[in-house]
Amino acid sequence: MRKDAWKIAVETLSLIETRKISEQMALTKTVDQMEIKESNAIRFAYGLVIETIKRKNLIDLFINNILYPDTIEQYNFRLQSFLRLYVYQNRVVNNWSKINLKEAEKTANLGRSIFGWKSFRKIEHILGFLLTREVSTVINELDELDQIALKTFHPKWFVRYCIDLFGKNKGISFLKSNNKIPPDYIRINTIKKPEKEILERLFKES
Repeated sequence: MRKDAWKIAVETLSLIETRKISEQMALTKTVDQMEIKESNAIRFAYGLVIETIKRKNLIDLFINNILYPDTIEQYNFRLQSFLRLYVYQNRVVNNWSKINLKEAEKTANLGRSIFGWKSFRKIEHILGFLLTREVSTVINELDELDQIALKTFHPKWFVRYCIDLFGKNKGISFLKSNNKIPPDYIRINTIKKPEKEILERLFKES
């Protein structure tokens, strides 16, 4: 399941970059083309894609800082996608601080199996740097608005607008809260069936 999920995520991110289409459309096209039916793999891949794209500006800045004077664009789209996913899975998920070597090795092994060793060796030498470089050394070089924009995953113009509108503290608080996932709600149609019966069925299926 994990390998299928990563294959889907890599291809979906690549399709987004090359075709400039939405995440949902790219995922649908990728799943149809790869003929993967495993729902858990698709769900996991979608989560990887969405969360990686949300942080793409910071992730690319981080990768490019390590690659300097080169950039991530020197690699093909599929390798670019893997590098972004690697940073998300092994750094962002761990809040950029804790390093899980076993998880990182598993991710690298997935890359080798997906790309083959000849293609994967083009990026394998930088995985260690991506795992150990402090993100603060990259962010601290930027001005305050850029730092806030990257940390809250909003464009700089919107950060400036919110701070001008609400003030610095309330503006930053709003930007942070804007990233929280809203709760899901269900509207029950009691005309078709009684509420108790619908709820019992939902609990059985959950």
